[in-house]
Amino acid sequence: MPKSTITVTFDHNSLAKNSSSSQRGQITLFFALSILMIITLIAFVINLGLFVKAKINLQNAVDAAAWAGAATQSRQLTDIAYLNWEMRNVYKEWMFKYYVLGNLSARGVQSPGTKGNNLDIAKGTGMDFTLGPSASKDAYNFPTVCIHSRARSNDNDVCSVYTIPGLPRLTSPGFNTIDETTSVITDILSGRKATDCSARTQANFNLLLAWIYGTGVKEKTEELLLNTQKIGVDQAGAWVRAMELAFRIRNIEYMINVPAHQEGICKFDGIEGCTTNIGALEDEGSPRNERTVKAFYSAYRNLGNDVDREMKESFVLTEIPPTEVRSSASNSLNNILIPSSAPQGTSKFYVDLKLNLVNLVTFYSMFAVGSKNANESPFQTGIESECQMVKVAIPVPGYPMGFDKNPEVLTYYAVKGEASFVGLFNPFNKPIKLTAFAAAKPFGARIGPQLFGTTTEEKSVKVRTNPPFRTYPYLFGLKLDPSISISQTGNVNSIQDTSMKNIPPIIPNDNEFYVTSQEDNVGGSDDADKMRYSIPNLQYDPPNLNQNTYPSPLFVMQAAPPPLNNPEILSAGLYDIDQFKSFFNNISLTQEVSGEDVKNAILNVRSPTRYEQANYLIPTSNQINNIVEVDSFGLVFDSNGEAQIYAPLFGDRLLYENANDINEEIQTYLVTQKPSIEKYITTLKNIATTFRKMKTQSSTDTQGKIYEEAANIIHDDVPDPSGLTCNSMAGRFQHFFLGTAAKAGCPEPLPVTLNELYVAALQGSSQDGRINRQFHNFPLGFKGNNSKLELLNNFSAYFPGALTGGGTLTTGSINKIIGRETLSRRNFYSTKFIPLSSLTNGGNGLFINDASIYKEGGSDGIKGVKNTLQLEQVFSGSQSDIFQ
Repeated sequence: MPKSTITVTFDHNSLAKNSSSSQRGQITLFFALSILMIITLIAFVINLGLFVKAKINLQNAVDAAAWAGAATQSRQLTDIAYLNWEMRNVYKEWMFKYYVLGNLSARGVQSPGTKGNNLDIAKGTGMDFTLGPSASKDAYNFPTVCIHSRARSNDNDVCSVYTIPGLPRLTSPGFNTIDETTSVITDILSGRKATDCSARTQANFNLLLAWIYGTGVKEKTEELLLNTQKIGVDQAGAWVRAMELAFRIRNIEYMINVPAHQEGICKFDGIEGCTTNIGALEDEGSPRNERTVKAFYSAYRNLGNDVDREMKESFVLTEIPPTEVRSSASNSLNNILIPSSAPQGTSKFYVDLKLNLVNLVTFYSMFAVGSKNANESPFQTGIESECQMVKVAIPVPGYPMGFDKNPEVLTYYAVKGEASFVGLFNPFNKPIKLTAFAAAKPFGARIGPQLFGTTTEEKSVKVRTNPPFRTYPYLFGLKLDPSISISQTGNVNSIQDTSMKNIPPIIPNDNEFYVTSQEDNVGGSDDADKMRYSIPNLQYDPPNLNQNTYPSPLFVMQAAPPPLNNPEILSAGLYDIDQFKSFFNNISLTQEVSGEDVKNAILNVRSPTRYEQANYLIPTSNQINNIVEVDSFGLVFDSNGEAQIYAPLFGDRLLYENANDINEEIQTYLVTQKPSIEKYITTLKNIATTFRKMKTQSSTDTQGKIYEEAANIIHDDVPDPSGLTCNSMAGRFQHFFLGTAAKAGCPEPLPVTLNELYVAALQGSSQDGRINRQFHNFPLGFKGNNSKLELLNNFSAYFPGALTGGGTLTTGSINKIIGRETLSRRNFYSTKFIPLSSLTNGGNGLFINDASIYKEGGSDGIKGVKNTLQLEQVFSGSQSDIFQ
């Protein structure tokens, strides 16, 4: 079968034509698809950019909120630091009155650095505060207030004699008329001499009492001092002023520790996650809301404008709470003076201040009236109305020496901000919620040095035992020799004074009353039987600022003082001759110490020293800031030579809302000191009992009456303290401290007088113009030539060098905002941003795990902090979502 052949012929033109027709429109479709992809990509990029911009704007706004809140904390901490320095100034004034004005009769004080009582005082020796032409009678070398008018130059200064000889009662010559006349004259002279001794005692007592507890109100001072020489009493006493400052500092601490608003704050109602309207916080008008209000508006004003309001209207700010810190002990150093009814209790969130309450005693000269029987006198005659000086203590329980900032509680501020954003091409059905976090904290300054051992203590103030031994120059203990009596302080071989042998040279005379070792409690709020009292001292302006030169944690004064070139005395504050001379030279003495002399001296004493520049914040006014050409933020207002800072005493929604709150807290505080006061009164009773025993041994009725009057002046003849009257020293002191109402013949109780001051402040003015319940005024005492270089030394909070934008001491850096060179030094807290990871448990930041918080005086830093950030309270995601 033949094969078939099939021939296929291709028309190339037709094939090409048909192929071209089948592909027509594919490019258009591809172009259309490409355009859609390009538009989508562009929309995505634009939308992403808008979201990134919104996120950046939100982060900037939240950063501004964190910075504003921390800046508020910085200002509040700065005010606390200034008030803490003011507490030191009050203490300096008191020490000037006690060591200088009250001891001008001591030869070692009259001419410091020249001739003392024991030896020639020269450089390299310590101060001599003993009294008397021979220091052998004064067995203890510490200051004792004894006032003698310098104008009465023709009169003998009895304060420098230590013992005023008595009057002899001559033996009978055998003539009745002469015997009777001689006896009457002797009785009259003895009575006048005994009365003069008692009057001098009362004068010394009242003046020292006014220096400590006076209110500064003229009428009250006149009533207290009567005819006493009124030296340095135009200001309130040290205890009164220090306590007032402590109340003001507690109020500011309370404002810093306002709990975080973790429920969300917004400007407009109805926003998801918002429960508090910022307007409600504003309407309260309370300073405790300042941090939150400033933080919110700092963020709000950084989000959009009047046209672009999308994020402004949806913005919610949440404060991230720190861990609550609370002391487990009642009346601990952390919460003493904080009322139990306080709105937030004793909880601390951002700052924890410990109040250093120190039990102190200052001494005045009491002239004990005594006598010698004929068989006890070397002249075989009776000696009557001998005035023997006795050093009597006025206790100052719980004196506020200043605050320590607990380093385990950081001051910082952390916030979360949220806002809704739609964008141009939002593929979702609802707006996207953006979230940002930020944190900042105060830096670059300090509240003050840690003078005492309070780091590990809750209720007790201890001597600081870790170097540097900062307690050493501020107080010293006293160890009495119980075998020493008045008769044994002199030459016991020449005068055997058996009738006065039981009178101690120091009252109280119990070693259980005084600090005798570094293990004793020097103060606090612990049980009274654990408390001891010490003698105040002062680190004024040491020539060498190296604080490691103190030989031991505590200096203890003993009888028969060691040579004045003993190293322990040389470094003991005002026992350092160079420091005391600098301290003494603040006053220019005339023949009579005038009020103007004292006023000028106090201003000089208040001037900042190099020691204070290195350890405290020194406030400067705008006027001073302009002189040295540094940036001024108006923290201190200069008004007629006085600094004025915001430091409320009481007010609405503060820790103390009214004057009654202050008064109740003072009464509560004084009641806790009742056992200490009664212990002192018991000691006075023992002395009076000794005088009454001496009455029974008297050879004459007149002599016995003198002893009885002396005993009654010290303590009433009653078995129970409840029966004390204000005719005795013990009764007046008890009523002054513990009385609750005015009583005829008694000084007005301290709580009553203070309440009058605070009520007057509530009404807008006080009786002496001193108390301002919103602001605290204090003189800026800058002595010297006030040159630019000298004033710059007070700006020690921040001192940048060449590597941080600064120059030399007197040159600065260019301020880009104001366009001129300014000095970058400052004397206040600054504010810086910090990472949130540094504030959380388990974070890898600076403060928690990798490094120790700086603790002064040792390399064993405190690991971690107690008030770590509680992110889980405001954020449900993991921490890595934030930190990465």
